[in-house]
Amino acid sequence: MFSVGSAFFCTSCGSLLDLISDMYIVCTQCRASYPTSDIPDFNIVTTSRSKAFGSSLRQMDISLNSLETDTAASIINETCPKCEYKKMRFQTLQMRSADEGATVFYECLFCGYRFSTNE
Repeated sequence: MFSVGSAFFCTSCGSLLDLISDMYIVCTQCRASYPTSDIPDFNIVTTSRSKAFGSSLRQMDISLNSLETDTAASIINETCPKCEYKKMRFQTLQMRSADEGATVFYECLFCGYRFSTNE
């Protein structure tokens, strides 16, 4: 078994190994096995930047965060499924293709519970 970064590869066939068992790692291609005691201890640290996400994911994040600060979101007489308060804030966003319905985001004005539905 050899590693590149935090990925482990089979020395027999070069396939990427999955850490499935606590005792042994078995290559799914050639059936070679390696004891997990051969794996050195290490920490995996991942970081990401907002620009690392695709534009549609970034737009979704911006849209969801704007629900918190958007005072123009409408208030409706809808019962909160968590606390049964009778008023909720809602906002609609077109998250999917144009020929499908919009996604409606709800937020309880009393407990802050949030959920969404696809119309």
